[in-house]
Amino acid sequence: LSVLYVVAAFVLVGMQPWEEISAESGFPEAFRYNGWGWAAQIAAAGEVITLPVVVLICLMAQPRLQYALAKDGLLPKLFSEVDSTGNLKKGTIVAGSVVILVAT
Repeated sequence: LSVLYVVAAFVLVGMQPWEEISAESGFPEAFRYNGWGWAAQIAAAGEVITLPVVVLICLMAQPRLQYALAKDGLLPKLFSEVDSTGNLKKGTIVAGSVVILVAT
């Protein structure tokens, strides 16, 4: 996976001088720099679609991460409590609340 990141960085630097690469939207701006507006639109749409997916995946994994840390004694025991159906209800509520606070 790291190899793909390095390859993408090489491609981006090949498309546009590194001093001019946009920190906010690298590939769409690089495509516009080369006159490929249609590719810039596709790359920008890809960024808009994948960002919420990444946030959702991180949110879904958070209670299990808290559970593991609580089992190791690095977080309070509250996060290692499992309800009768095997769910980490308290950890999910805490993680969801933090995400809501950050999002607002």
